[in-house]
Amino acid sequence: MKHIYNSKHINTTKKAFLFSFILLLGLSAPSWSCTIIMVNDGNVCLVGSNEDSVYPLTKMWFVPATENEYARVCVGYMMDFNSCQGGMNEKGLFVDGNSLSKQNWIKDENKGSTYIPLLDHLLASCADISEVKEYFNSHNTPELDRGRIPVMDRSGASMIVEWYDGKVVFLETDKSYQISTNFIESKYIGKEKPCWRYNAADRLLDTVQSFDITILREALDITHLEHETSTTVFSIICDLKSLDFYVYNFRDFTHELKFNLKEEIGKGKHEFYFRELFTANNPY
Repeated sequence: MKHIYNSKHINTTKKAFLFSFILLLGLSAPSWSCTIIMVNDGNVCLVGSNEDSVYPLTKMWFVPATENEYARVCVGYMMDFNSCQGGMNEKGLFVDGNSLSKQNWIKDENKGSTYIPLLDHLLASCADISEVKEYFNSHNTPELDRGRIPVMDRSGASMIVEWYDGKVVFLETDKSYQISTNFIESKYIGKEKPCWRYNAADRLLDTVQSFDITILREALDITHLEHETSTTVFSIICDLKSLDFYVYNFRDFTHELKFNLKEEIGKGKHEFYFRELFTANNPY
């Protein structure tokens, strides 16, 4: 059964403000980059994500299901509001985001208003790729003006939602993997990609016949950042079939913590600060 999200619509002015400060905290500036890798070999459906930013105080939180919302795990920042930067829900749906420069998004008067925060809403209300498509086809999403949204579900279907040539595009692939970084890929179909992180991950994954956690971890390691303007503050790997959730802190892939969404949800709503989970390798 499809869930109906019960938050109120937000007017255009408030939406723009919250868009800048909540939803796209990690998507609003070019120096805030991320690498998302989605793989499916017929046996496993895995997603890996590097969260690259200048804001080091991060956390993860678990939200139990309600009558109108799916249970989910979210990752984001230690602030007064839960600025969901990505996560996975109980149906095995994953969503995340990449920052972009301005894309000249245009409102469609025939569509409804968006919900804020968008990524949390998608996790709360959508069970699979088709329901995410339905949402973008029926709602205005100004978030696409400065971001693109990679999505994968437990069937192995994946896509990247982006704004290109005046419309919403659902970028899909016939490959066993899909990579999302910080450029509009629709502009480069059949062309060399303008991102070293994308190209590095592509070279690695193109040689792989079957995927596992080790390969995802290697792909995240070779694409992590260590710069003053943007650094990899945490990384995650999601197993969309088992609902296992692996976390890493500050580019250190030798220390791994594993959680299971169903087990954690059974404990009720709770959160973890990454600096408390990883005391040995956290500089803050």
